[in-house]
Amino acid sequence: IHLPGNDVDNLAFLTGDSLNLPFADNSIDLILCNHTYEHVPDAEILFSEIQRVLKPGGRCYLGAASRLILMEPHYHLLFLSWLPKLLAHKYMQIMGKGDEYYEMLRTYWGIRKLICAFDVTDYTLNVLKNPGRFGARDMIREGSWIERTPTFIWKLVYPLLPTYIFILKN
Repeated sequence: IHLPGNDVDNLAFLTGDSLNLPFADNSIDLILCNHTYEHVPDAEILFSEIQRVLKPGGRCYLGAASRLILMEPHYHLLFLSWLPKLLAHKYMQIMGKGDEYYEMLRTYWGIRKLICAFDVTDYTLNVLKNPGRFGARDMIREGSWIERTPTFIWKLVYPLLPTYIFILKN
């Protein structure tokens, strides 16, 4: 697809099925998968496809929300992602947010299981401690309590963080 204003010759935009990526094996250098895994019907297949199409040494940026987030990020309901699906559906209905809760967020350990086939570099704590370096000032204000919190505290509560930032290498 050529988009107006796209003046880069080696850039193309395609649409496709994330569970059946329209690319040859070992053909992609970089994949951005930012807060996506919870929206697909089968996250295991998604990451299998990412691994299939990444070139050897290719990388995938993964921003992944945790199931243990207090305020569910899609519907802004407290503890929604903590509930069993039937209760989550009912909660959504009562709160007027829809009929079903489709998202399938996982805990930190569930996310790590999804990406176990990759060489994983975790940038989560680096971003928390140096948000300016990583372009995260829109989420973490300079001098905020988040930035001032000692790293050892973040390590203690790490599995309870709302989101994780990983680089996956094939």
